[in-house]
Amino acid sequence: MPARRERQVGTGQVPRIVQVEVTSACQLHCTFCARTALADRWITTHLAWEAFSALLPYASRMELVHLQGWGEPLLHPRLWDMAAALKQAGCRVSLTTNAMLLDEEAAREACRLGLDLVAVSLAGARPATNDSLRVGSSLQRIATHVSYLCQQDP
Repeated sequence: MPARRERQVGTGQVPRIVQVEVTSACQLHCTFCARTALADRWITTHLAWEAFSALLPYASRMELVHLQGWGEPLLHPRLWDMAAALKQAGCRVSLTTNAMLLDEEAAREACRLGLDLVAVSLAGARPATNDSLRVGSSLQRIATHVSYLCQQDP
């Protein structure tokens, strides 16, 4: 195993792993989520392309950019543009999704762009558990959507 590189404060180095919250919008109403608890005060918005593009000059020095946050990234109208720009800059790209919008077209696009990781959020291994905690979700539908990723040509 390679020796761990120690970083010192004040070196001016770009972080190797960066999480970018591309949206605070979500179609689910999970019982445990801050979006649900703070619904009357929650500000739903997408990250503007101009704000995102300010990150791009540094992306080539990052190891991984993870597109995720309190919202569902597949709701962002320019998610695939963001992933493509990051991949073009030479960094790895991942995202976390509730998978409810991970249809065949989205799975095809994720694979076409070469996403390095697609993480799926679940709240239980049984439909009754997951679907009651992640209101608006369907474990059966999620399983089908994940299968679309597995069906893509490498």
